[in-house]
Amino acid sequence: NVTKACLPYFINQRRGHIVNMSSLVGFLGIHGYAAYAASKFAIVGFSDCLRQEMLEHNVAVSVIFPADVDTSMLQREIKMRPPESSAVAGRLPPQSPKQKFHIYPGFKVWWNNLLCRWFPITARKSVDNTIRRSWINRLPQE
Repeated sequence: NVTKACLPYFINQRRGHIVNMSSLVGFLGIHGYAAYAASKFAIVGFSDCLRQEMLEHNVAVSVIFPADVDTSMLQREIKMRPPESSAVAGRLPPQSPKQKFHIYPGFKVWWNNLLCRWFPITARKSVDNTIRRSWINRLPQE
């Protein structure tokens, strides 16, 4: 709705920049985040279509893919996060938007996206192995 409300102004002035916030799980599903991932994948699809539609109007569209961002929401989430998700999560600093379509804050997010696109089986195996290792770490120590 916000994008729909802003677009007429950007189109009339023949410039503007729409920035949509996705997530690392916008291209890589992670245990415990099925509904969240679906919404973040949808943002990427919406943004890709919008980017193409806005080319003739000189309106840029970007998608940001942050991993964990240190917010009060994250602090509450960590308390309820499944151990498997915690094993996969990485801490990366937020990044300012630039006039690019995909924005990856940090090397790890960029690398994970590259793996998911070009080597999806390898990427999924890596995440699955991290989850399995988290199970071993939860076993009672003898």
